Amino acid sequence: MNANKRVKVDVSKSKQLELDPEMQGTFLGYSVQAEHKLLCYSLEEILVEKLRAMMQVMQSKDFYDFWHL
Repeated sequence: MNANKRVKVDVSKSKQLELDPEMQGTFLGYSVQAEHKLLCYSLEEILVEKLRAMMQVMQSKDFYDFWHL
């Protein structure tokens, strides 16, 4: 249970979004948790970013992410 888990986050202050961000609810794993909302990229924006990444870098993780979305 002591597995190291990592999350990679790319932050850009200069990137311009084409679509407005959306408020999305979080996944609640337990019924006693209060629901939270996060400001997120729209699904369309995420798909376009994945397509761009697939064309530039050709990493298998991007193909998997695109298929899963």
